[in-house]
Amino acid sequence: SVGVKSCDREEVERYISSLGSIHHSPHPPNCTMEGVEVKDNVIPCRSFAKKPLHLKVMTRDKRGNKCRSRGEKVLAVLRPMTAGVPVFGKVADMRDGTYEVQFVSVPSKKCHLSVTVGGHDVAGSPVEVKALEYSSITTVKQEFAANDMQFYAVAVGPDGSSVYSVDDRNKAIVILTKEGQIKRLSQIGNEG
Repeated sequence: SVGVKSCDREEVERYISSLGSIHHSPHPPNCTMEGVEVKDNVIPCRSFAKKPLHLKVMTRDKRGNKCRSRGEKVLAVLRPMTAGVPVFGKVADMRDGTYEVQFVSVPSKKCHLSVTVGGHDVAGSPVEVKALEYSSITTVKQEFAANDMQFYAVAVGPDGSSVYSVDDRNKAIVILTKEGQIKRLSQIGNEG
């Protein structure tokens, strides 16, 4: 019979901590993209020229546990659905198993976003990225609401590229460009 040494909890914890950290390899199907809203397998975006696309990649192992490792090969690419040159995202290793990705330009209005870890797609990749146009008053209302504005009256500019509105909540005249940029012309009046 083999003798088993009895030991207390502190001794076991000291032994385990002496082993150092255990490296969990990422399992790409369990890795996730965060910080982007996906609706019907599409990421709707406004203007990339003024608001770059940002996302975070969370690496996870086969059991779904968050990896704490660093130095993984993470690649993010926007590929046009028609002709055009792919754009590679700038990937920053946060040194905790997460990776920040930023795109400062987009090759076309419709692209596929592919995010890989170690050459394999992460969960939800590839996904379509679609630059949205302001096609209706409903879209304009949503944009204003998202920026804590309450519009009162709306007019389309003479060339059709901008929407002018009175922002009743902030007492200002606002221009919303088709690129998604919001400009305040001036403050108007006071409350009361």
